[in-house]
Amino acid sequence: MIKTYFKQAWAMMLHNKLFSSMYILGTAVTIALVMVLFIIFYIKLGAVYPEYNRDRMVYLENIQFNINNGNNSGGTGLSYEAVSRLLQQVHNCEQMAVTSLDTYSKDMIEEVKRSDPMFTCHKFWELYDFEFLYGKGYTKEQVNNNRAVPVVVICESLARKLFATADAVGRVVRIKDIEHKVVGVVKDVSGSTPNVYAEYWVPANTPLARGQRRGGENLLGNYKMVFLASDRSKIADVKKQISEVLTRMMSEQPEGNRYEPMIQTHAQYVLGDKYDENIGNIILIFATLLFIPALNLCGMIASRMNSRLEEVGVRKAFGATNRQLVFQVLCENLLFTVIGALLGFILSCLFAKLSQEWIVTLLDSYVDNEAPTAVSMEMMLNPTMLSVTILLVFVLNIVSALIPTLYSLRHSITVSLNIKK
Repeated sequence: MIKTYFKQAWAMMLHNKLFSSMYILGTAVTIALVMVLFIIFYIKLGAVYPEYNRDRMVYLENIQFNINNGNNSGGTGLSYEAVSRLLQQVHNCEQMAVTSLDTYSKDMIEEVKRSDPMFTCHKFWELYDFEFLYGKGYTKEQVNNNRAVPVVVICESLARKLFATADAVGRVVRIKDIEHKVVGVVKDVSGSTPNVYAEYWVPANTPLARGQRRGGENLLGNYKMVFLASDRSKIADVKKQISEVLTRMMSEQPEGNRYEPMIQTHAQYVLGDKYDENIGNIILIFATLLFIPALNLCGMIASRMNSRLEEVGVRKAFGATNRQLVFQVLCENLLFTVIGALLGFILSCLFAKLSQEWIVTLLDSYVDNEAPTAVSMEMMLNPTMLSVTILLVFVLNIVSALIPTLYSLRHSITVSLNIKK
């Protein structure tokens, strides 16, 4: 029976090409719009290379401060002492990493016009899932010996620019007149993941860094910390432990100084302080993009059903039940919806790929226009994305077809057979 319904739907599609084209195009545009937005939010919030554990991450990047009797205020990172105490006293973490917030020059490698560095600790390579093409990340021993024998990890594209090959382990890169030994080469990272993006990574104790922030206390500095909770259920406990350590440190600062540390999950880190409100706005945007086209498709189906009332009357006269008729229309409509969804998914991927230099920064307050924001196929063709597409197909199918079909079936057999008289 289902096979017959789909055969009939295919014949109807070929017979009424205008209706079929308009319906499929409407579905395609709807799917494409929703999927483009979903791609943007997935890149920011989902599990993408090399941040596959975002759902367990806790960030401590910024401490708002008002010190020296109100003469000095702003926001900055952590001091070395604060980092050391947090590393010792925060538990239930699978891993913890430190990166430097030092400002830096993008022209420290003379052979290339522009290159983006990042200063990190050795735990950085254990926290994030970088794909090493050659070598590996620097170790604790190499970091401790870094000033005597500077080391660096570089990305594949930079290795090819400098050495015309990706296998650059053991080669020497001159950074600000300091020779660094390449210990690892990683697959390129997209600028759409700013927490890890760089073209080369060096230990945070490098002489290239401009030094720690100094002040009248030992809490503020130039370091950012990322904590990977051992389990999602441990996130609240990790945040509580971080807060307790910082509270003790804040009590040790000069009287009158005020601090407000920003301890955030990944979603809070991306969406800001008004996390709940922003999530609600995102849901509203998706619902609007889905509801309005569905309403238009619903009108098209209603018009189509009015022209098929005689057919409905004949089917009823030969014993077809309302349930069978509804199921037939849903099957027919599903064919149109699936074709439109496939077209829309292809359009969304093409649009995301062609506009990758700006699309992922569309909702950002700050944008580094020079950082490459490549959208990889992994970001678009992932299980979550495919699941959402399938869900949208069924929602559109049910919403656009069920209501007008039920409305048309309210007529009796007599009315249906004589509707055009």
